[in-house]
Amino acid sequence: MNYFTRYRIIIWILSAALLIAISVIGTMIYHDHSKSSPAITGSDTRYNPRKFLHQELALTSGQLSEVEKLNIQCQEPSRCIMQDLREKKQQLLDELSKENSDTIKLSALASEIGLIQSKITMTTIDQYLRIKKICTPEQREKLSNLYFELFGGPGQGGGKGARHRNGHGHNPGKQ
Repeated sequence: MNYFTRYRIIIWILSAALLIAISVIGTMIYHDHSKSSPAITGSDTRYNPRKFLHQELALTSGQLSEVEKLNIQCQEPSRCIMQDLREKKQQLLDELSKENSDTIKLSALASEIGLIQSKITMTTIDQYLRIKKICTPEQREKLSNLYFELFGGPGQGGGKGARHRNGHGHNPGKQ
């Protein structure tokens, strides 16, 4: 193969790789900026978690007070974790935008982002379990459905029977 043919093939490969990289970065930025709060119905267009939980779960004033205390306890650690995530994502984007991105550094950043996202998930689980302890059985069912809607997408929750793989929960007497 002569030099010019090889050079032309390399140019096409590099062009395709550049287009893919730009598409990935554009998709990441789009998804990061397009994420919005869950849809809240009613006349209040601003999302107020306190009001939302109070209304959806029909919390008593004592329960609401306990949930507020729990939220205050969780706010600062969550804020720090989210700040770490934003910083790592920015570092990732900065490295991607360099002329010669360091793939080892990109891999390390991706791993760090994964660990931070794991911390966020564990914090969410902990908060859910603590709120669940405050709730009555009926409120727990509603809370479970809310979390499925928020984190599992529409149709993922559905209440009884949809808690385990393939919708087969342990519920004697009901099939």
